[in-house]
Amino acid sequence: MVLQNSGKYRPERKDGAKGAGGSREETSEIRLRESLENDAIDSKYGFERVADHLERTGFLINMHT
Repeated sequence: MVLQNSGKYRPERKDGAKGAGGSREETSEIRLRESLENDAIDSKYGFERVADHLERTGFLINMHT
């Protein structure tokens, strides 16, 4: 059997995939837990979530020209 690249993206299935069951509360708890884990990882690398509502000025640099 020869493997052939179809070019179609197929994402990995998570534990809460369709057909696995699970209530709406469980899926929201999973999403909340993932969000908290992502925030913890971001803070380890120095990317804190913005908590205040101050106006900021940012710059966007196009590096592809």
